[in-house]
Amino acid sequence: MNTLTAQNLHWFLFSGAAAGFFGSILGVGGGIILVPLLVLVFHIPMHFAIGTSIMTVIATSSMAGTFNLERGTVNIRLGMVLEVATAIGALFGGTLAGLVRGDVLTVVFGGILPPIAWLMWRKGNERRPAGPISETDYQMRRLPLAMGMSLGAGTVSGLLGIGGGIIKVPVMTVFCGIPAKIATATSTFMIGVTAVASAFLYFGRGQVRPAMTAVVVLGVLGGSATGTQVAKRLHSNHLIRLFAVLLSLAAVQMVYRGIKGLTH
Repeated sequence: MNTLTAQNLHWFLFSGAAAGFFGSILGVGGGIILVPLLVLVFHIPMHFAIGTSIMTVIATSSMAGTFNLERGTVNIRLGMVLEVATAIGALFGGTLAGLVRGDVLTVVFGGILPPIAWLMWRKGNERRPAGPISETDYQMRRLPLAMGMSLGAGTVSGLLGIGGGIIKVPVMTVFCGIPAKIATATSTFMIGVTAVASAFLYFGRGQVRPAMTAVVVLGVLGGSATGTQVAKRLHSNHLIRLFAVLLSLAAVQMVYRGIKGLTH
């Protein structure tokens, strides 16, 4: 495994910044970008890449959650209810990850990237809604469905180190009647708590390298802050669709690497 040295420190920092920057602009968790970068470019073992990603989720959620709370776009009551199921799922996913080979996790991660890429491609064809949205503009529906999907989102988060918002946000907006802005802000508020639940498991198994993780987290925080400001002025559908294609290519590479490891 690559270790943190003076030669590669700036590359870890740059990779974290890139993941945070583009994750903020594209509206996806940085883990979707960071884990493939660490595995495919730096050849970091999958469990360590996941552990690093989970720590970045905690940091970015804390920063973005504070911002969204100040704007009043977080439904705290809904977030706390759904977080019960999400945290349970995160503990289950984190425990399961400790029982599964890294090559298997690599294949699974690659397998979930195409659906995410498809969602991004669709998002690239949508227009942003105009005007502010408040919590009084909607009524929550199908809470049991949201709880069940939150359990699944937490499991995916703990197992693969990605924010569960890629699952929760579509469910809340499509099936539960939550406005997209509220759903996104509430999900961002929740994922940090979810990540903490599984982070202890990765720490306990020695699958988090503090020095490397600290550098990546700093990069992600800086990149996310910059990306958030850029996203206010830029909404490029072409950029979103381009990353959907790149994500699909990363999926192929991840599956190939995982299968190669399993067969050798």
